Amino acid sequence: MSGALHQIRDVAAGLTTVDGVTVPVFNPITGLPNPTFADTDYGFALAAHGYANVPALGQGDTVWISATYTDGAIGYLNAGQADPISNGFISAGALAMPFTDAFVDRFTGEFKTNKAYAIAGGLNHNWTPTIQTNVFGSWMRFDAPGVAQYVVPATAATIADGSAGTTTGLVDFDEYRVGANVIWTPVEDFLIGVEALYIRVDPRERVAVPITTASGDPTGTFRSTGSEDTWEGRLRVQRDF
Repeated sequence: MSGALHQIRDVAAGLTTVDGVTVPVFNPITGLPNPTFADTDYGFALAAHGYANVPALGQGDTVWISATYTDGAIGYLNAGQADPISNGFISAGALAMPFTDAFVDRFTGEFKTNKAYAIAGGLNHNWTPTIQTNVFGSWMRFDAPGVAQYVVPATAATIADGSAGTTTGLVDFDEYRVGANVIWTPVEDFLIGVEALYIRVDPRERVAVPITTASGDPTGTFRSTGSEDTWEGRLRVQRDF
């Protein structure tokens, strides 16, 4: 079992720049300026981890499972990403879903935290003293308050670019990962491995994905999607000294 407390601070959400001049952001409900800063809030994370030897499958074989719940502390889930989660997106193919600890409520000017939770597990099997296989998978859900998202209205511009009727902002989503690898250790402290990984991201509403040219340049138009998936392959060569 483990836990963490996480401090959240904003970046002057009550101010904006218009024609090079810094001006306050006004609350659309009260007509009053929002606080310059939404102050400091705190999030937390709770996790449970389990590990067991399974000699019935083979000498040295193990299984593991991990469950994590976060509220305003999503950095404690890394969602299987190779890079730090602070980049703010979880991706599969062309789809990139925003993923943050908290946001500033545009009606109150105050923080609202986002929740995320995940379960992951895996099996390690040793075929021989020098060859092993790992099979693993995970499921993660991101939940933001409803005020963090809105439906793009149908206008001449949004109908033309394909975004009309899609949901934008911090949209709830599920992410699934399933993977396996084979690792060969020909000598001590040296290994060679190959890995395959399947990733699927399922927004809980339809969202707009940018359409690009063959060279990857944006076209300024979008397509609506309810999910995206991708495959990744990796080759690993490692020498420890």
